[in-house]
Amino acid sequence: MYKRYAIIAGVFVAWILMFYFLSGLAGLDLTGSVSKANLVTIALGFFFYFLAISTGVFVLYRCLKAVGLRPPVRGIYKAWLFGSFVDNIVPTVTPMGEASMAYFLEKFYRVSYTKSLAAIGMYVSAWGLSISLFSTLSLILIQVFVGLQNLIPPAAIFLLVIAVLIFIGITAGWFLLITNKGFVERMVCRIVPIYNKVYNAVKGKKLTFEYCVFKIEFEKAYTSLELFMKNKREMLTGMLLFGIPQMTHVFCLYFLLLGFGVDISFFAVLLIHIVSSVAGLISFIPSGMGIYEVVSSGTLGMSVPSDIAVAAIFIYRLIFVWTTNLLGGAIGILQGIEQPGKMDKALASGHK
Repeated sequence: MYKRYAIIAGVFVAWILMFYFLSGLAGLDLTGSVSKANLVTIALGFFFYFLAISTGVFVLYRCLKAVGLRPPVRGIYKAWLFGSFVDNIVPTVTPMGEASMAYFLEKFYRVSYTKSLAAIGMYVSAWGLSISLFSTLSLILIQVFVGLQNLIPPAAIFLLVIAVLIFIGITAGWFLLITNKGFVERMVCRIVPIYNKVYNAVKGKKLTFEYCVFKIEFEKAYTSLELFMKNKREMLTGMLLFGIPQMTHVFCLYFLLLGFGVDISFFAVLLIHIVSSVAGLISFIPSGMGIYEVVSSGTLGMSVPSDIAVAAIFIYRLIFVWTTNLLGGAIGILQGIEQPGKMDKALASGHK
C-alpha cells in the first residue's frame, strides 16, 4: 500500500507539471493566471467541497443505518475519504474503493464487512442513478431555457447525448447484474482463471484464487446485496440527496470564474461540467484524470479567455479531486494501512 501512496504523490506532481507543460505549449502563463483568482471564491469553493463530501457521508450514514449499522460519523468521514482515495488511484470499473471503505470500517470500528458492503452498494447505486438523472434533467433544462445549439455545435450535442445514454446504460447494466445471481456467478467463474493468469504474470508469483475461495466471497457478497435490495426507498432517497454534490461542483466552478471577472452563463458552466464529467466517467480512468481537464478546459475556452479557463479548471480540480486524494492518503498513512481489501488478503494468504 505504501507504494500506492508514493504513486499518487508522483501522479500529483506529474499532474501539476502537465498543466504547466500544456499551458506553456499554448503560450499561457499558468502561475500568472492563477494569481489573479479571487481568494474569496476559492474559499467558497472549499465550502462547496465540504458540503459535497458531507452530503456523501450523510447518504452513506443513512445506508449504513438502513442495514442496521451505526458507526461514528467521524469514522464514516475517514472511511469515505480513504475509500475515495483508493477509488481515485485504480481503474473506475474496479470495486477497490468500495471494498476499502468496508475494510476501513471493519478494521477500525468493528463494523460488519458484509453489511457495510450492502450499504456501500446502496450508496454507489444511488450515486449512479443520481448522475443519470442529473445529467438528463440538466440537458432538458438547458435546452428549454437557453438551447443547447446556442452553446455547443450540433455534432457535439449528438455526441453528448450518446455519452449520457452510455452512462445510463452502464447504470442499468449494473442493476441487471446484481439482480441476476446465476448469470453473475457464471460470468465471474469464467473471469477467475483469467484473473489468475494476469495476476501471476504481473506479480511474478504462482498464486491462484481458487474457486472455493471465490464461492465463499461470492455468497457473502450476495448476502450483502439481498440486504441492499430490500432498501430501495433508502436508495432512491440517496439518489435525490446526491443532487446536492452535483450542484456544488457546478457552483464551485461558476463562482471561480466569476472571481476571475468573467461574465458567463450558469447554464454554460452546467453544460461544461456535464460534458466533462460524463467523458471522464465513461473513460474508466480514475477521477477522469486528464480527460476531464482537457475536455473542460477546451470547452470552457470557447466562452472565456483560454488562460482563465485553464486556471479555473486547475483550481477546481485541486479543490474537488486532490483535496480528497491528499486527505485520504494521509488518513491511510496515519492509520497504518498497508494492505487494504479482502481480495488482496485472500491472495496473500496463499490459497493454492
